[in-house]
Amino acid sequence: MNMAKNQAEIIASIFNSYFQGPDMIAGARALNDKQVVLQGFPVGVSSKLIIGGKDKEFFFPQTTYSGTDKDTSKNRQFTVSDGTNTTTILLNRKYNDMEDLAGGINDYLSVEPSLQAVAEKIDDNTFQIKSTNTGANAVLEVGGANQTEFFNQQIFRGEDEKQNANREFTVSDGTKTATILLDGNYSSIDGLVQAVDTQLEAAAVRVQAEKVDAQRFVLRATVAGIQIVGGGTHWNELFVD
Repeated sequence: MNMAKNQAEIIASIFNSYFQGPDMIAGARALNDKQVVLQGFPVGVSSKLIIGGKDKEFFFPQTTYSGTDKDTSKNRQFTVSDGTNTTTILLNRKYNDMEDLAGGINDYLSVEPSLQAVAEKIDDNTFQIKSTNTGANAVLEVGGANQTEFFNQQIFRGEDEKQNANREFTVSDGTKTATILLDGNYSSIDGLVQAVDTQLEAAAVRVQAEKVDAQRFVLRATVAGIQIVGGGTHWNELFVD
C-alpha cells in the first residue's frame, strides 16, 4: 500500500532536489509531520551551513550552523547504484528503530530521483534495499567504505521471468496418456494452449485445451464419458482439481 507523503516529507523532497551529486553540501529530512531538518556535509567540526534568502526566517529559526567536534568514528557510509544512477548514503545519527533507519536511507535515495531503489524494514534487526525495476532491468550495486558491514551481496541482477517454462505434467483419457512439456516462453495464453493441444493430439489423447481468459485454460474431453486423469511433476502447480 502506498502512503501519501506528509507536508514535511514533500518539503524535504523539494530541498533534496537541489542537493544532488557526490559533492552535495547538505541534505534534508522530515523530522515529523510538520518539521524539516537540514544537515550540512561533511559532519563534525568541518561542517558549516549558512541559509540565506528573504524568507529564511519563515522556515528556519537558526540560519547559521557550525558543526561540533563530536566523535564521528561511528558514522557509516556506502553507495547505492542502479547501474546508471548512484547516490551516497551517510548514516550519522542515532536511529530509533529499523524503520527509522530505512527512512533515513530513503531520504538519501530520494536525492537522486532517477535512482531505481528503495529501502525497507524486514524485521527489527534487518533492512533491505531493493530495486523498483523488475526482470532484467532490476540492477543494484552497493559500494563504499562500510558496505560490507551491511550487505553480504554487493551486486544483484534480475532476470526476466520465463512464463510456464520447464513445466511437465501428464494427461490421460483412461486409455492413452500424454506427457506435456512446457519449455518455452509463451507470450500469451493462446500460445500456451496451442502447445498443450499439439502434444495431446500427438499422443492421440481424447482431450483438448481450451482458453478461459487471458491467464487461464482448462482441459476438456472430446468424447462423452471420458474421465480426465492428470498427474506428473507440475500438475498441482497448474491445475486445481
